[in-house]
Amino acid sequence: MKTTSEGLGDEQEEGKGSFLVKPALARKKTKKSKDPYLKQDADKMERIQRNAVRFISRDYRSTTPGFVTGLLKKYKLHTLQERREQLRLTFFFKVVEGLVPAIPPDKFLIPQKPGRRIRPRTYQSTSHTNNPVENYIRNNDRCFAVPRCNTEQYKQSFFPRTIIAWNRLDDTVVHSDSVECFKSALAAASSR
Repeated sequence: MKTTSEGLGDEQEEGKGSFLVKPALARKKTKKSKDPYLKQDADKMERIQRNAVRFISRDYRSTTPGFVTGLLKKYKLHTLQERREQLRLTFFFKVVEGLVPAIPPDKFLIPQKPGRRIRPRTYQSTSHTNNPVENYIRNNDRCFAVPRCNTEQYKQSFFPRTIIAWNRLDDTVVHSDSVECFKSALAAASSR
């Protein structure tokens, strides 16, 4: 199967990045790096996308600062880390709503008692932190207790990592009526 962008009309030109980048990434992924939490592993994955966006634009030689970042904005490609977090939160929304029969929410999730909301100062960081306050952040009234984590691997697994991200979401996002409404509210919240 040949993945080129020749023959695409102008209306398809804008969305061409999504079908060209994802197959290239699927070939390069390994079991270990599906959702990396270490900075060096995440950077390796991001480098693949940055090379793929050069393929989309068919410009392999430009070396001006910010060229690839400009292409990412032009084709509206989010970072892979942002995409993975949105996919995790969408799946978690399905679990909370009971749309995943294999994972009943009453068995795997412990609702947190209502209390005062904790909104600590946020810093732009691309790697994980060991800030203990992150386990207690509550920005909505559908928060869940973060499971106690004794190892770094368990702390970075699906439930602890996603519950921390879920507790940071606003009320308007977590009270969405459907999965599609949740996805659009999540995209709007992340673009702010």
